[in-house]
Amino acid sequence: MICACDIYFVGCFKHCKQITTTPVVAQMTGTHAFVFHYNGAAYCRNIIGIEGAPFLIPNQYNETATIIFQATNPDGSPLTYNEYTCFQFKNQLGFDVDCETETDLCQNTCEDQCP
Repeated sequence: MICACDIYFVGCFKHCKQITTTPVVAQMTGTHAFVFHYNGAAYCRNIIGIEGAPFLIPNQYNETATIIFQATNPDGSPLTYNEYTCFQFKNQLGFDVDCETETDLCQNTCEDQCP
């Protein structure tokens, strides 16, 4: 699966704190296949989603990381939010740090590298 250049910015999170993907929520209950693009590599992780609820993602990334992710619903369709299929979040060290609202990351194609 390949993302368009438009990437929805989920928000900033404190390092080591769980990431809540509001307003991006599960479209159906079940196991969703996530692909996280970070530091030049793709990492795959299955995350259980409950229809209508945000995903809870363990934050195991560097304290100043920018992560792009995409996911596949249990039925094999892409996870979408307002026509976006690619999402981004950032880690910040402190609570008083300003966070960008979006970043131009069109060079990242978000190719699904999971079997």
